[in-house]
Amino acid sequence: FRAESSLNANDARQDFIYWQTGDRPHFTFNRNGDGEIGFWPNVGGEIDGPVTTTRAWPAGRWHHIAGTFDGSTFNIYVNGILEGTVSQSGVHSDASGLLIGARSAQRNYFSGDMDDVRLYKKALTAQEINLVMRIDTLVAWNPNPGNGTTPYVKNATPLTWSPGEKAARHE
Repeated sequence: FRAESSLNANDARQDFIYWQTGDRPHFTFNRNGDGEIGFWPNVGGEIDGPVTTTRAWPAGRWHHIAGTFDGSTFNIYVNGILEGTVSQSGVHSDASGLLIGARSAQRNYFSGDMDDVRLYKKALTAQEINLVMRIDTLVAWNPNPGNGTTPYVKNATPLTWSPGEKAARHE
């Protein structure tokens, strides 16, 4: 996601993904009023799932959020890094009427952009989440110095990157 303006604990609740019936699960910003993004599931009843430790979300910057459930543990990742875990065994209650960017009754709209929203039939591993974040696995990634940076030449490190899957070679 990319927010139109910076998001923090002073901002109103905004829903990323919400099920119209069943009320849960949902991915929501600032539900608890701490600036967190959380995953609120329904396994054997409504439970408080994992929330992010990140509490401030700068405007105009893309963030990758992923939530997983493997039948016993809920995880939430920010930009490929695990930030929250809640253990709860069970089967998720069915819900229907998937809403993206709003809550049922058309409220709590998300103010920003969302791209490449995906739902899987399995819990992705941390490695799979990092691979999904790359979008195109055929191109080079992870440049150092990073894209858009202007390193001080005196302290510059050698240019490095990770090759794409179809790279002929990498030196």
